[in-house]
Amino acid sequence: MIMRARKILGLAMEKRSILAVELRLDGERFEVKRAAEFVFPEEVSFDEPTRLGQLLRQFLREYRFAAKYAVLGIPAKWLIVREKNIPPTNADSLAGILKIQAERDFSLDFNDLVLDYSGEASSTENSSLLLVAALSRTIDQIITTAQAAGLSVISVTSSALALASTSSQSQSASRYVLYIRPDYVEFLVQSGKYFRVLKHLPVTIPGQQDAKRVSGNSTIESLVIEVSRLVSLLPHGPGTSEPEKMFVWDAANLGPGAMQTLSEHLSPKVEVIDGSAVSVIEKSAQSSEAERRQFAAAAALGLAGARRELLPIDFIHSRISPKKSKIPGRYTLWAAAVGMALILCGVFLFWDLQKDKEEVAALKMRLEQMQEDIELAQSIVQKVSFARGWYSGRPKVLNCLRGLTLAFPTEGRIWATSLAMHEDKRGIISGKSLDEISVLEVLDTLKGNGIFSNVKMLYMRDAGRNSQEVSFAINFIFVDRE
Repeated sequence: MIMRARKILGLAMEKRSILAVELRLDGERFEVKRAAEFVFPEEVSFDEPTRLGQLLRQFLREYRFAAKYAVLGIPAKWLIVREKNIPPTNADSLAGILKIQAERDFSLDFNDLVLDYSGEASSTENSSLLLVAALSRTIDQIITTAQAAGLSVISVTSSALALASTSSQSQSASRYVLYIRPDYVEFLVQSGKYFRVLKHLPVTIPGQQDAKRVSGNSTIESLVIEVSRLVSLLPHGPGTSEPEKMFVWDAANLGPGAMQTLSEHLSPKVEVIDGSAVSVIEKSAQSSEAERRQFAAAAALGLAGARRELLPIDFIHSRISPKKSKIPGRYTLWAAAVGMALILCGVFLFWDLQKDKEEVAALKMRLEQMQEDIELAQSIVQKVSFARGWYSGRPKVLNCLRGLTLAFPTEGRIWATSLAMHEDKRGIISGKSLDEISVLEVLDTLKGNGIFSNVKMLYMRDAGRNSQEVSFAINFIFVDRE
């Protein structure tokens, strides 16, 4: 489906700037008319969306942007991503299943999140989907910013997902995608038009053009090592194949040295390909190669908005979140309300019955498959119970320290700075993180651990004016269940 508007604007949102590209559409063809970067004044942020939108309006007028329809893209750092394995089901039941799983997985109130997913369900076999959530407050802020700039927002999606979806060769069986920006890197695993992995890497890239200097830079080598580690740890289960290509979009203008370093560290089976060669603006009229790389994601957002089938996710037209219905006229209000209530009751009862049947069937099948594992587990329990007496003198507080340690990921995105324990088993742990999402994941893990109760967030705020870190504190009660 192609949008009828002749002009469309792609806006790639970042923490302190917005990349803007205007596309002119002509049937199946498109042309990049203009591109520019709007850098926020120091005293303004998304926390003041109306004021920021007014400044954005001035910027668009200054650079002669004429499009009124916009597609907004956000970085992976603003998203909560979960890979979900779904039992055989139909498309009508999939949204309900994912909604239930989201309510169980996320510690935040379900009404505080906007959700969508990449993938499709199978009625005969298990399916792997990518469940993506964003804070409603964040989505509201960027939409308000765009509306204050006089724009009509038609979609909100992920910038990196849109870039990968709209590039040529995006329908290949499986591939890795690396989107490099000066302040961060995003790593994706794509299977055809759907995605299995989306990760944010908090790496600051120095802007060097010399290929030799870049290839020897310690930051670049650290990035390459981290990417190699992610590739080696990715599971490749039945129905998925290990990608043989990695497409790299160098939007930080590192030069060919980074590509060479990446090729040297990756498996010889993985071919590293310059993403700009298959970018949606590879033949556009941009003035330089550096600009084509810098604005590729924003151009991809505009193209995905015009061709809706290229949108991997869309938080405005989510397939999970309920859609708002139009209010009927005053002469038919009561009749429509009664009719709608009856229809909803019937649909709910039917859906609830179908859901229960599917869950019972899935649980029975799973129980049969786990029978051998259950017998093995019972044997292990007996052995552990026998050996437990050897550790009767073990301090019980070690269970608390172990639970806290396991709640923190090994990637180094979040760390603890202090821990205070009281005699009544109340404790407070504080620390710092590179982003808010990591703090929420640790909070989620602590709540799901049975040895802690009354887990609450005391505060989560910026560590300082010039710092990109977030400081936090969480209180809890250690529950001795032995």
